[in-house]
Amino acid sequence: MNNDYSIGWMLLFLAIAVIVYFIPNWIACARKHHNANAIFVTNLLLGWTALGWIAALIWSLTSVTAKTSENTEKRSESKQCPFCAETIKKEAIIYFKRSGFRFFQKTVGISRSLKFAYSL
Repeated sequence: MNNDYSIGWMLLFLAIAVIVYFIPNWIACARKHHNANAIFVTNLLLGWTALGWIAALIWSLTSVTAKTSENTEKRSESKQCPFCAETIKKEAIIYFKRSGFRFFQKTVGISRSLKFAYSL
């Protein structure tokens, strides 16, 4: 009868240990961390050492929103040139080097401007 209680306590301890062991993974997934898979592998392979578990926990708590928002702002400020696929600013004036013709994409549509440019 004494063995039944000790097995129950051991299973409870094992369940709590597994929950605590994978806390860094759950934090990374909840925060939608872009390195969640790498954090899982680090925790799985090195988490049994205290240093590996702490490293995975700190890594899962690092912020990724600042870099993501900067990239989004840069993308919203630029566009691709419809003629050469080069990245240019949204407010850029498109200039044809050979004819010297310029047009603003906001005021005049591209197709109308091209027809006018080629008619010169």
